[in-house]
Amino acid sequence: MGLAKLLSNAFLTSFNAANSLVKLDGSGNLPAVGGAAVTGLNASNLASGTVPDARFPATLPAASAANLTSIPAANLTGALPAISGASLTGIATGDTYVFRSSDSAAVNNSTTFVDDGVLEFAVAANKIYVGRFVVWVTSDAAVDYKFQLTGPASPTQVRYCAYLMAGSSPVTMSGVKSDFSQAANTTSGGTDNLVVCEFSINNGANAGTVKWQFAQNAIGVVDTKNLKGSFVSYKLLN
Repeated sequence: MGLAKLLSNAFLTSFNAANSLVKLDGSGNLPAVGGAAVTGLNASNLASGTVPDARFPATLPAASAANLTSIPAANLTGALPAISGASLTGIATGDTYVFRSSDSAAVNNSTTFVDDGVLEFAVAANKIYVGRFVVWVTSDAAVDYKFQLTGPASPTQVRYCAYLMAGSSPVTMSGVKSDFSQAANTTSGGTDNLVVCEFSINNGANAGTVKWQFAQNAIGVVDTKNLKGSFVSYKLLN
């Protein structure tokens, strides 16, 4: 290299341009120049700034997304894992059915209430439920059929009432029951009579189980029982 070339490189007054030396600033930082050809950068040394969207692949690699937020629900695909939904709110609920697939045990010669054993459902504290029991019964005109609903102590409000379909004539029960364990008598003249009981339950602070209990209204040596095909349907309102 000629002397003139050496001298021109030794006393450069123009820096940070094409075919020129790079000059650090007073803090030892690189100037704002293109880094397009820089390779081997360590991502852990990136202290600030935002990586442009175009730098991400269309499909992210398999990495933890534990700290991701504000993900649009429309972009979610696949199945959720098996986790508890106990704290979820605002989810509409439909009716739940409990079905009797065989006849109940018979009550014979007794006016003491017994649990049906199938026609029942759990209620949570401070929740409101509505629904109906649809119970096919067999008994005898001499003993009739009676029932009651039992449930947790100290409900806020309970209402239930029923009617009996015997043959082609519905017989409406007199009175609306306003608490658990209030007996209701229905006339039953034979097999395949239908008792339909509508209810609303505003439960109090005690969780428990609402149960259908039944018995003979007058003692008689005859089988009184609930038949298969009976069911209870209920819905949680709040």
